[in-house]
Amino acid sequence: PVSQKSTSGRDAPTARPHSNDRYMETTLPPPPTPDGRFMETSLPIPQNCTSGRDASTMRPPPNPRFMNTSQPLAPNATSGRDAPTARPHRKTLPHAHPYFEESPFFITIHAEARKRNVLALPGLAPLLWEEWLAYARLGRCHPALFLVMPDHIHGMFVFPRAEVMQNVVAAWKRITARRHGVRWQRDFFDHRIRNAAEYDEKCGYIRLNPVRKSLVETPESWPYVWHLPPLTNAPPSPLW
Repeated sequence: PVSQKSTSGRDAPTARPHSNDRYMETTLPPPPTPDGRFMETSLPIPQNCTSGRDASTMRPPPNPRFMNTSQPLAPNATSGRDAPTARPHRKTLPHAHPYFEESPFFITIHAEARKRNVLALPGLAPLLWEEWLAYARLGRCHPALFLVMPDHIHGMFVFPRAEVMQNVVAAWKRITARRHGVRWQRDFFDHRIRNAAEYDEKCGYIRLNPVRKSLVETPESWPYVWHLPPLTNAPPSPLW
């Protein structure tokens, strides 16, 4: 039914809808205290802090999962893109291994100038061999096979028990550098021969090196190679 102060139809005034119960204020008063009075349930605001829009922003404590636990940078060091690039450390080849009586060693020594003929020269290569012969007469080593390539040398050597291979090779490099002006790379490569088959294989590798480099057609055509008879109990020299 239409109320007394309202009309129906086209001339009826537009009634203002009531507030939706879903959006009405439903905040309940704080629970009563035992004596019937209402108690204060809001927490006090900390000191030096305001509430509302002017409240200061408080940073939460750091999460230990995301804390930076790395060590501090060393003095005068930077991080990120501007950090200086560390140069890789060049390792030294180890030459300390058990001594085997009259065990041959395959040795390679490189000249400082690579891919240039600085060693296989008529006035130099024989002098390098003579220096090894001088060491052989002193009993410091036995050069069973020695071959000079344009920028490196190969050899098959036997060292006595009283000598250290690394010291003998270092001394030979120093004396050839001082007397003949050869500039060698630091250190050298060595490989201990374990049986006669490996000895024959490495000697063949040394002799065929000039052929592989297309310097000569046959191993016998290469002039800068010398050898001595093998020592007693040493593997026999291969037939070239």
